[in-house]
Amino acid sequence: MAADVFGCEVMLADVPDSAAVGAARRAAHGLALATKEHVGSFGDFLEARFRVGSAARLAVAAQPSEGATGLYSEELVERFRRLEDTVAAM
Repeated sequence: MAADVFGCEVMLADVPDSAAVGAARRAAHGLALATKEHVGSFGDFLEARFRVGSAARLAVAAQPSEGATGLYSEELVERFRRLEDTVAAM
């Protein structure tokens, strides 16, 4: 579903407990935003802090379904991004 909503591939890290690792990285990004240690995107944060971002370390878990992305309005996607940013900054 995330692939369809955002119109991009969903990547999976090939490490044990990748969901927990991802959650911890999201939390670290939220803390870095809250403390002004980092002001960029989550992807930029991963690359700078953990050197993650290389396709060699990630596998494609899902791809957007053809035509599905158009079902989600830009307003809905932007609202989700704002809500996620708000939660990440808490």
